[in-house]
Amino acid sequence: MKRKGISAAGIAVLLLLCFVGCGVQTDEYVKEEMSKTQEAIVENMLKTADEWSVVYADVEFARLIAENPIDRDFVWEDTGSEGRIRQAAKYKELWEAEIVHTFKVLKGYLSEQDFETLKQAYASWKEYLEQTFQIEQSIYYVGSNYDNGVITGNNLTYPQVMETAAERTKRYAIELMSLEYTFTGTLEFCAEKTAEEQR
Repeated sequence: MKRKGISAAGIAVLLLLCFVGCGVQTDEYVKEEMSKTQEAIVENMLKTADEWSVVYADVEFARLIAENPIDRDFVWEDTGSEGRIRQAAKYKELWEAEIVHTFKVLKGYLSEQDFETLKQAYASWKEYLEQTFQIEQSIYYVGSNYDNGVITGNNLTYPQVMETAAERTKRYAIELMSLEYTFTGTLEFCAEKTAEEQR
C-alpha cells in the first residue's frame, strides 16, 4: 500500500513558489514599512503637543527640525548649577536669534496686518515667558520665599528654571519656523550661517 503525501519534489516546488511570492511581496513590504515610518515621524510630531505644536508638518519639516544646527552643535555639560544656568541662557539666546531671523523671512511673505498681529502675539508670548520665569525663579532659586523644607535653592530644580525657559523658547521658534516652511518649503537657520562665517 502506497502512502499518500507530498513528495520531496512537491515540497521543493512549494518552497520555490513561496520564495518567489515572498520576493515580490518584499519590495511592497519595504515600501509600506518606509511609508509607515515616515507617517510615524509626522504623527509623533503632532502628538507631542506638550513639546511643541505646529500647523504644517511633514516628513521633511521633521527632518530639518531634528537636524537643526543648534542641537547638533550645542554641547551640554554638567558643570554644576551655575554652569547649567549659563549654558541654558546661551541655548535660549540661540533660539531667540532664530525667532528674530524667522520674523525677517516672514515679513516678505505675510500681509502687513498679519505680520503686525504675529509681532504682537510674540510680544505677549515674551511677556508670558518672562513672568512665568520670574514666578518659577522665586519658587526654586536660592533664598526662595516658598522654602518650607521641601523646596530649596540647592536642589536639582534650581537650574531647571532657566533650562525650561530655553526649551519654551525653542518650541516657540519651531512654531514660527513652521510658517516659514509653509512659504519657502525649507528652513534657513541663522545659526548655520553664523557657524559658516566663523569657519
